[in-house]
Amino acid sequence: MGKTNCCDSPCGRCCIYACGIVGAILVILGGMLVFIFDTAYVAIVENNLVIADNTAAFDSWKAPPPYYLEFYLFNCTNPEEFLAGAANKNFVKPRFDELGPYVYRTELLKDQTEFIDNPDDFEELKFRSTGKYYFEPERSRGKENDLVTTLNLIAAGAPSIVEYAIELGGDAISVAQRGALRRGLNLLINDAGSQLLFQKTAAELFFGFTDDLLSAIVNTIELVPGVPDDLPNEFGLFQTMNVSAGWYQYKIYTGKEDYRLMNRVTEYKGMRELDYWFGKECNMINGTDGTTVEGFMRKEDRIYFFVDDICRSMYATFYREVDIKGLPGWEYRVLAELFEAPVLNKENECFCPDLSLDICKYSGGLPLATCQSGAPVFMTSPHFLYAPHYLQFVEGLNPNEEEHATPLVYEPSTGICLKADKRLQISLYLQPSPHYDILDGTFETPYAFPVMWLNESYVTSDDDAEAAYALLVVPAEVFAILQILFCIIGGVMMLGSILFILARNFNKSVKAETDSVDSYKKSRYDKAEDASGQAFENSAMEMKETEPDETYAVIDKDSRSASLSDEDSAPVTAL
Repeated sequence: MGKTNCCDSPCGRCCIYACGIVGAILVILGGMLVFIFDTAYVAIVENNLVIADNTAAFDSWKAPPPYYLEFYLFNCTNPEEFLAGAANKNFVKPRFDELGPYVYRTELLKDQTEFIDNPDDFEELKFRSTGKYYFEPERSRGKENDLVTTLNLIAAGAPSIVEYAIELGGDAISVAQRGALRRGLNLLINDAGSQLLFQKTAAELFFGFTDDLLSAIVNTIELVPGVPDDLPNEFGLFQTMNVSAGWYQYKIYTGKEDYRLMNRVTEYKGMRELDYWFGKECNMINGTDGTTVEGFMRKEDRIYFFVDDICRSMYATFYREVDIKGLPGWEYRVLAELFEAPVLNKENECFCPDLSLDICKYSGGLPLATCQSGAPVFMTSPHFLYAPHYLQFVEGLNPNEEEHATPLVYEPSTGICLKADKRLQISLYLQPSPHYDILDGTFETPYAFPVMWLNESYVTSDDDAEAAYALLVVPAEVFAILQILFCIIGGVMMLGSILFILARNFNKSVKAETDSVDSYKKSRYDKAEDASGQAFENSAMEMKETEPDETYAVIDKDSRSASLSDEDSAPVTAL
């Protein structure tokens, strides 16, 4: 009896079928892991994209990681020539050396927080920004007491402020009053001995200095009835920021009802819509503060962020994929189109008071007088990048995109900023004016005098990158590995079962065919055997009928041999 194969037993067959079924389940599960992971991942991320009280996200938002402010100052190296040219009504291009960076570690805090539950709108959070700046000498190239020769910010800026006030006053200010204001300021400038250039230390330019002209202006203004008598008598480009009193009130959406709204600015200085510009679109407050943007980003979308320093919203577009400390990031850049002249980009028309003005004819800059109380502040990219018209009025500036563009890198799922270099340049826009001696006849065409540029630099810390990697990247990698393993193992099990079953069936088919052939051959053999047996019997019977008598039986070999020997020994007898 043949040996039975265990796989041919009912239990063996069940194991084979079970193996195939388990393999199919693993393959299906491996395919479903993509959808399972995506669903779970989206749910987890969405739940964390909310600024809620007493949560880790709220604590991180209130006290974000420190970042660095890098200040670069433009030091005029030909002041005598420049001033002599101005005195002789002959414009001489100012020539510059770049000093810095002067690096300050910046610690921002948000206080006076208040959650506002709006019945007819999304939940908001009101807060105030405060901050401190700490000089980092080891990161800096230069000292805070470095002397810098630059534009006299008070003497060059005051005329523009007075003209702005006259314009705002309109018909309420008579012609005589306008003349009196102009003559009074011109007299103050001349009495203070102010020139178009002055020399200050780096720290004074950043955070405040006293000035004879400023003191004279403040004292004069305080004589006006109703004007407070405690006006500041110091001026610095960032004076209001480095104080514990804080600055700027904001409101943002918390993202409670819709994660896509998290950190989106809704109100600035009590304004839901700005009033600095000359059209609704330009006065809209769009986007976040830039530290985060809407999660689950798409490359084809712009990202918007509100920049309080320049009183407007900006946007950036996708540039390339990068890697930041092992984390995948999408780099966005602020492109030249954002600063194009209105004749080239109609989106910028409402940033200009009058399209016929020189300041609105050329690309590359944004006049900020309307949001700086009339001060002729002019914002561009560093070194007049994207602003070739203004570059021709100076010497020593060398724009290039790698050093002077504004790249922003975000983690695409959460919208969290991984790395940023927010770069902008501060210049003063100078226009010739017959009302003020300091600006009369020194130049024929308005131009921008560069004072400094800054880089708000941030990169995620190693600890934060490691935590983000564990939260965002590791689960995706684990699920991807599991998916591959499930598909491979399940596929092998399925394929093995299928091949085994096919082989088993093939062997059975071959065996059945072999058995059929053997049976056929045996049948033929049996028939042949029967036929040959019958023939043999017939032959035997015939032979028996013709068999000779026993006396003629075949002689035994030995007897025959003996007979032959006798015959051989007998003499041959002739016939």
